[in-house]
Amino acid sequence: AHQGRVRTEMAHGKEVHLDDNIQIDGEASDLGKKALGIGVVALVLGCVLGGGPLGRQFTSSYLVAYMYVLALGLGVLWFVAIQHLTNAHWSVVVRRVAEILAANMPLLALLAVPVIVPIVIGQSEIFEWAVPEKVAQNHILEHKAGYLNVTFFLIRIVVYFGFWSLLSRYFLNKSVEQDTSSGKAEEVNHSMQAVSAPSMIAFGLTLTFCAFDLLMSVDPYFFSTIFGVYYFGGAVAC
Repeated sequence: AHQGRVRTEMAHGKEVHLDDNIQIDGEASDLGKKALGIGVVALVLGCVLGGGPLGRQFTSSYLVAYMYVLALGLGVLWFVAIQHLTNAHWSVVVRRVAEILAANMPLLALLAVPVIVPIVIGQSEIFEWAVPEKVAQNHILEHKAGYLNVTFFLIRIVVYFGFWSLLSRYFLNKSVEQDTSSGKAEEVNHSMQAVSAPSMIAFGLTLTFCAFDLLMSVDPYFFSTIFGVYYFGGAVAC
């Protein structure tokens, strides 16, 4: 069931009623609330059993689950961008679903807080490079400190999620504009195609370095220039 504003347009001389604002209600809405409640309870339980919000087990488990969910968001964002880059027409009927999912990037940024906070306060159980005492005792960590330090890490995280959020919102807004602006659909499509080309380069870089920062840096002794490709493959496969 859905409700919302009804917009009337003329198409080929006939009146067409379009729903601008579709909302989920009824049993589907109740199911969503129940799922949210179960998720919150499970998160609290996991926090307790995992040694608290700074516990190693909880932090490790949360990071794995979070990076999987983030991969879903990045995968659909890449899907939207590649469709515009190639000017694909077949995906028009399914693209809106991907656009809506990708637009959840601000929420994904918020969900990254449990991973970021222990790093900021220098009490992370899994990111050794964020603990000053461990860095002082480890030559490899000292050598990597120019890149793996809290300040630069936070700057990169802001850049990653800022870019992804802006890009996903841009594509969604422009896609909706195609529906509402008569006679400008082709112009809007060209603008999205022009943005998709440079954004794909920035997307590849941000995804790669995010994989380095949030996954590969868990093991400071591991080196790989192709690790971002592995994570990208998982994001697309999801």
